[in-house]
Amino acid sequence: MLQKYRSFWTGLLFAPVGLAFGYIIGKALKGSAKDLQIGLAIIPITIIALWLVLAAHELGHVIGGRLAGFRFYLYAVGPLRIDGVNGSLEIKFNRNASLWGGIAAAGPDPHQVPEYEDLRKKMLMLVSGGPIVSLLGGLAFFPALAIWPSNQYLAAGLIVFAIGSLSIALVTMLPINNSGFVNDGARILQLASRNDAGRRWVWSAALGAISMSVRPRDWPAELVDSTTQNVEPTYDGIMAMWTRYGYHLDRQEFELARQWLDRALANVDAWPAAARPIIHAGAADFYARIEVDLKRARIHLGEANKPGFVTKEAVAVAESAVLVAEGKYPAARESLKLARKSLDSLSGSSRSSVEEILDQLEAKTH
Repeated sequence: MLQKYRSFWTGLLFAPVGLAFGYIIGKALKGSAKDLQIGLAIIPITIIALWLVLAAHELGHVIGGRLAGFRFYLYAVGPLRIDGVNGSLEIKFNRNASLWGGIAAAGPDPHQVPEYEDLRKKMLMLVSGGPIVSLLGGLAFFPALAIWPSNQYLAAGLIVFAIGSLSIALVTMLPINNSGFVNDGARILQLASRNDAGRRWVWSAALGAISMSVRPRDWPAELVDSTTQNVEPTYDGIMAMWTRYGYHLDRQEFELARQWLDRALANVDAWPAAARPIIHAGAADFYARIEVDLKRARIHLGEANKPGFVTKEAVAVAESAVLVAEGKYPAARESLKLARKSLDSLSGSSRSSVEEILDQLEAKTH
């Protein structure tokens, strides 16, 4: 899954868009009524053009994934969300504001463990697709110059789109870890250099794909081990710890699950703030349902309720476990109703494991 973000570096490199915008507005205010009309129109034109900049970049990742033979899972930019469900596309309103900055998700065949080198090359295609499409978007500057005398509104939109596309290509190709995320340039460097970080990401992607059809308890042990060898407290490292926690939890190896969960929690600050509620929601469930440490469970539930990628329905799963452990059964039954809605966004093995937990919790409320 490729997550996009806006931060200091993004703002810095989008400065040319702001300069172009300011120049057009300034010129309009000093010019004729027609110039002023064009200047004011540039405001909605810029908003639409910048949305198209992000949409095109994420579409590039989707195209790269499709060329690699990957399955499409998710595309979201602003209010638009498209899910790939059982070979069909579902278009819906994107209710998760944390994903408005753009996200694309695609992965290998979930029914087999791929060969490493083949998967590495395919993931390189997936990651490179976004910056390549953004670079191509910069070519819109040339038709804009030709169109300007006849249609200045369209030309202005093309200019903003071209400058924005070049800016996002540059910001995503710089090999940096930005706000906790690993950007396209850093991913390309990892995959091209075949270093440990790149290897871990490749095997984590393979494991993520397998999880679409196989429950964690049945994952290949050697594949799970490969994602956590020499693991470090980086974005990918914490994801690997979290994944291994789920593997041991589903196998009811609770002591091992707790060790990997605590290790992930100890390094959770290395994760982006918007992603941390995911781990805290899992911790709230574990310490309520397995450890029955209600004080600790409540602390993590509070952290899980902070804004982020995790949905309120997913948090309701953890809240239900906490309420059941506290013996607050009427409130737990209401929370379980909301938690059941989380199943709508899940499929395959993920859905069956969560549904099993909810059934167990519901049985305790009667």
